[in-house]
Amino acid sequence: MVAVLLQWIPLIEYLGLMVGAIGILYIVRGRRAFGLRHERLVWVSIILFVATELTAFNLDQELGNALSVARYSYSGPDAASLAVAAFDGMAVGSSAVAAILAASYVILVFDLENRAGRRCLLAALITQIVVSAVVCVGILLPFVQQSVPPAYLTSPPDPTIIAATDAQIRGLSALRLFDVIPALLIAWAYRWAVLRIERGELPSGRIAGPATGPS
Repeated sequence: MVAVLLQWIPLIEYLGLMVGAIGILYIVRGRRAFGLRHERLVWVSIILFVATELTAFNLDQELGNALSVARYSYSGPDAASLAVAAFDGMAVGSSAVAAILAASYVILVFDLENRAGRRCLLAALITQIVVSAVVCVGILLPFVQQSVPPAYLTSPPDPTIIAATDAQIRGLSALRLFDVIPALLIAWAYRWAVLRIERGELPSGRIAGPATGPS
């Protein structure tokens, strides 16, 4: 729960990764107590999570490489087009990464939830998709398409415009705080799953007695 909440907060999100890694170890250790389907969903969730983190890292690397090429190998409209295309890919990719990351959180405990818990998880996933699309594609992308080209119309590119644009883009990263909405929903669903286990409510057809650890 703590990891999910920290994951969406800029600057301390890496602390969330560390806390999440510890939580995942416990979930993997106890996965068999809740049946084969839950065990499979846990591994699917882990695979999706790792894949999205690697994809996010690659998006950052590709953006940096593309901007470097645009700055030193092209000039004028060609450089501007390449830079805008790089930011377009980053925005769309970031939106997809956020949605898939939320899906990995949903899958992780989906089989441990009752109807109310599953509805909360699905609401979190839908909210995350909407928030990511609005922030990355609806706000960041139009801003980049308007602000980036003037920096590359001179040869060499105007560093002052690039620096100002970069600062404005970094300022827009505060919009990620809207991600706390789906994060709170997911954290509540996780807590609900824990309460079900503590009360002895079991996923239907999974195990015959209270879950106390791995079988």
